[in-house]
Parts: sequence; C-alpha cells; structure tokens
Amino acid sequence: MTVILKAPAQWVNRPIKVAVIGAGGNGAEAIDCLAMFHTANLAMGGAGLMVTAFDPSEVREVNLVRQRFWMSDLGCNKAICLISRYNLMLGTQWDAEPCAFDCEQDDDVTDYDIIITACDLPSVRAQISKQPIGRFNHVFWLDLGNMSHHGQAILGKLGEEHVKYPHAVDHYPQIRTMEDDNTKSCSAAESLHTQSMLMNRFVTTAAMPMIWDLIHKGETDRNAVYVSVKTLSVGSEGFPELEVV
Repeated sequence: MTVILKAPAQWVNRPIKVAVIGAGGNGAEAIDCLAMFHTANLAMGGAGLMVTAFDPSEVREVNLVRQRFWMSDLGCNKAICLISRYNLMLGTQWDAEPCAFDCEQDDDVTDYDIIITACDLPSVRAQISKQPIGRFNHVFWLDLGNMSHHGQAILGKLGEEHVKYPHAVDHYPQIRTMEDDNTKSCSAAESLHTQSMLMNRFVTTAAMPMIWDLIHKGETDRNAVYVSVKTLSVGSEGFPELEVV
C-alpha cells in the first residue's frame, strides 16, 4: 500500500516556512533549489517560500571546491553569505541565523512547515527526533546525508504521525547513539580525496523533488531516495515495516 504525505491546505494562502539546518555542501544545494521553488510558486499564484538558514561556520578555503562559495566569501558566515545572496537576487526577506539550530528553544520547531537537516552531526538529528509526541504533526522533516560516494534522503514527519510517516531516525535508529565527528578537512585536495566532487549536488538534486511535489502538487508518495555516484544510480523505496518495541 502506498502511503501519501499531504501538505496542509493553508500552504496555499501563505508563504511556506522552511528551515535549512546547515549551509554547507548539502545545505547550499538545498537553498538553491528552494530559491527556484520560491520563484516557481510565485509564478503559479502562490505566496512563495520563507527560508531560514542555520549555520555557525565560516567559509574556509576548503569549502570553495564543492560548496556554493567563492574566494570573496572567505571568512563570512555561511548562512549569512548564502541568504544575503538570494535576498539580493530574488528580492526576498529570508533569514540567516549564524548559529546552530536549537530545537529546545520555544517555537524553533513549530515555527516551520518543513525542516531540512543538511549537517553531519548525529546529535542534531537525535535532538529533533526527540521532540514531544503530539506537538509537531504538521512539520515535515527531510534529512540529507551522504558518505564519500553514496547518500540518502529521508522525508517523514515529526510528532505522532512519524509512526505512519517515518523520519530519518526511524529508518536509522543508530543515529541516537552516534557521536559527532567534528574533524574537518585541512585542504581542498584532502577534501576531494575523501568525497566525490558532485556528491552533495547528486543527493540533493535527487531529494528535493519530494519537497517540490509537496509544494506544487500538495502531496508526494515518495519518502526515501538512495543515490550512488559510483554506479550513477538513483533508487527509491517504500516505507519500511517498523518493529514494535
């Protein structure tokens, strides 16, 4: 049986509020897609998107290879740099938060219709997944993750409805106990040796059509995408059977 995620009816009458957690490799690609979605939604008579990006990091030279930054961006906060660029180009008033996302603060989760996690810290995903049951049933959660040559994206929901629409931590419960790895590449050359050049763009391009379906069609029957740059393959699976503990 196909399980369909449906967008709330109120998305038609107001801007769709999106939080992007992480403005690096995957996050920058996701924001670029959201800029296109915003323009397209306005063209179809919608109210567009309101995007907020969270990232405490500054642009380093190693980021210039695979991420959407240029030499002139060095030393700038990633979220501020990207959001300022799109505000200038699109005339939007999107927000940039030069800090980590903290869903323990009031309304940090309920303020958004869609949360996109594009960071490499398991603790952030675990924190989001532990939000009180029953409070956030309207919030969609897209998680983007990748290794050196393969990646996945999981679209689910928070709150009670995550049982019917499993999110990333339902698919990968080991995230709850994984430790954060804060090791950063020292050089562009090292970065290219440890991860395929277009990995971030590949996984994000495969994942974001799920968000576009919600915005454009009001629903999607896709919840997971798996990609490999080694085999140039993109695959989709249905909702897995969840074990009752």
